[in-house]
Amino acid sequence: MVVENAPDAIETLRAVPVFSDLETQVLAKILSVAERRQIGSESLLIQRGDPASDLFIVLRGRFAVMGPSGPIAEISVGEPIGELAFFAGGVRSADVIASRDSEVLAISEDGYREVAGQVAGLERSILSSVAGRLARVTTASPRLRPRPGRLVAIVSVGEAPMSPLFASSFASALGHHPGWQFVQYKGDKAHDPISLLQSCESQGNGAVILSDGAADPAVLERIAANCDTIYVLGSQPDGPDPVAIGAAEHAISRAVLPENRHLIVVRNGPDEPIAHTQAWTAPREFALHHHVALGRDGDFARLSRFVTGNALGVVLCGGGAFGSGHLGAIKALVEHGIAIDMIGGTSAGAAVAGAVAMGLEPERVMDLCEEVFVTSKALKKPTVPLYSVIDHHTLDRSMKEHYGLRRIEDLPLNFFAAATSLTKHDLSILRTGELWRAVRASGSIPALLPPMVSDDGEVFIDGALIDNVPISAMRDLKAGPNLVFNFRQENEWRVRSSYDQLPGRFGAFVRLFVKRKPRFPKVFSILSRTMIVSSRRQLEHISTEGDVVIELVTPHGMGFLDWTKGRRYFERSYREMSAALAVAARASDDPMVQLAMVAEAINASGERDDQVPQ
Repeated sequence: MVVENAPDAIETLRAVPVFSDLETQVLAKILSVAERRQIGSESLLIQRGDPASDLFIVLRGRFAVMGPSGPIAEISVGEPIGELAFFAGGVRSADVIASRDSEVLAISEDGYREVAGQVAGLERSILSSVAGRLARVTTASPRLRPRPGRLVAIVSVGEAPMSPLFASSFASALGHHPGWQFVQYKGDKAHDPISLLQSCESQGNGAVILSDGAADPAVLERIAANCDTIYVLGSQPDGPDPVAIGAAEHAISRAVLPENRHLIVVRNGPDEPIAHTQAWTAPREFALHHHVALGRDGDFARLSRFVTGNALGVVLCGGGAFGSGHLGAIKALVEHGIAIDMIGGTSAGAAVAGAVAMGLEPERVMDLCEEVFVTSKALKKPTVPLYSVIDHHTLDRSMKEHYGLRRIEDLPLNFFAAATSLTKHDLSILRTGELWRAVRASGSIPALLPPMVSDDGEVFIDGALIDNVPISAMRDLKAGPNLVFNFRQENEWRVRSSYDQLPGRFGAFVRLFVKRKPRFPKVFSILSRTMIVSSRRQLEHISTEGDVVIELVTPHGMGFLDWTKGRRYFERSYREMSAALAVAARASDDPMVQLAMVAEAINASGERDDQVPQ
C-alpha cells in the first residue's frame, strides 16, 4: 500500500536522523514510493545474512535486534531499521523481530533510486548522515537496556479479582504524569482495547490499560502483543510454594519478551509484611518486581514512575567507613522529599543500599554501623592468616542479626549488590537470596575477609575489584534517571617515609602494638585509595548523560576502616547535602533539576573547615 503524503507521515519521516535535513518536497517524493507493512508480534522483519534491499521506518510498535544470546537493542516509533546496510549496499548483520504487533514504512532500493535520480544532492545528504551514524557504532553487542514503553498493560493473573482500590489508586498516581492515559478494560465486547491503544500511540500519548486475568486469553494475548511493557499483577502468596502459571500468563508470555515483563505483588495493607515473593519469581522470568500495599500512596507513586520511565535509581560506591557519607546524603534526600525508587551498590555501598531498601532510617543505620564496627570491633579481631587476616565470625553474626534472614526479593525497594565472581571471572549482580549474604559477598575484601561462597559453590569477593561504581548495572535493570554517589580525595597522596626503612616481619609485628616511624602506607589505606582511583577512572570512561553524579569529599585524616570518625562524616555529609538541596528547591520543583544543581555545588567544593581530625 503506497503511503499518502499526509503531514503526519512527512513529520514521521523527518524525525528519522538520515532524513531530518531534507526538504518537505523531497520527503513527499520518498513517501510516494513507500508502502506500509503490518508485522505481527514475534514475526521476523529482517533475517541475518539477507540482502539489504529495503529500508524500514517504525510507524507503530517496537522491534528487537537479536544477538547470539538474546535481544541487544530495541527500535521504537520514528526510528529506522537497517539503514546502515541499506545505504552501504551490504547484507543484514542481525535478525530483527517485532516485540509486539507493529507497522513499518518500507522503502525499496528501486524506489529510493527512483527518487535519488530526481533530487540533486540527496545521495550526499543521506551518506553524510550515515557516516555520522557509523562513527558512533561499535562492534560490541551490548546488553539490551530497558526503555520506557508508551503502551503498557497491567493484567491481574491471580485467583482473586482485581481490587477496585488498586485501580483507583494507580489511576490517581498516573494522573501526575502528563501525557498518560489510564483505561480499565473489563471484557466489554463493545469496546475494542486494541483500537484504544493504537489511538493513544498515533497521538503520541502514553497509555496504561488495566485488565482482569479472567478476560478471554485470546484478548489478553492481543493486548500484550500491542503493548511495549506488561505488568503481571498478583496477590502476595501465603507460602513459599510456587504460584501456578495460568492461562492468562501463558497468553502473555507468548506475546512479550521477558525483558519487557514486570511483576506487581499486592498486599492488603501497609501493616502486612512482605513475604514469599520467590513463590512468584522463582518459576518465571521478570525484568523487575514491585511491591505495592493497598492504602499506601507512596507505593503507587513509585509504580507509576517505573511505568512512565521516571523511576529514580541510586547507585552507591564502595569505600569502607566512608559509607557513612552515603548515609548522611540519603538522610538529606529523604527529608527533602526526593523519593528513591531503586537502590544498589558495591561493598560498603551495597551494605548501605541494603539497609535503605529494607526501609531503615539512615540515622538508625548509622547507629548500627557504630555498634558493629566501633563497639563490637568486628573488623579488629585478627586470626591466623590462613583464610583471611580478620576473624569473620563477629561480622557475620552482626549482619545476620541486623539484616535478619530477609530475602532480597522481599525488600520494599528493588535492590542489587555488585560482587566479583572468581568462579565466572566477571562481575555478578546479586538480586536474589538472603540479603546479608549478598552484602557480605559484595564487601569480601581480599585477604582481609574470607570470600563468600554460595550454595552452589560460586566464590565471591569484593565487587570494587571490577566495578566500584556500578552505574552500568543500574542502567541494565531500569529505565529512567539515576543518582550516583562517589567519593573523592582532594589532596594529592604522597608518602614522605623512605621505602628502605620499611620494617621486616618482626618490626611489622611490633608496629601492630606500638606506633613508631616510619609512617608507611598500611594495607587498608592502600585499598581505600585503590577503590577511589578505580571509581574515578570508571566514571571518566562511562557516559553519565541523563544521570547525576555527586562526589562526596572524604575527610582528611579519616581512614578506610576508621568507623570511629564515621558519625562526624555522616553529619557533615548530611549538612552539606541538605543545604544544597534547600537552595535547589527554591529554584525548581523538578527533582532531577534539583539534584543536578546539588551536584554542581558539591562537586565544585573542596574540603571544609570542619574536617574530621586525626
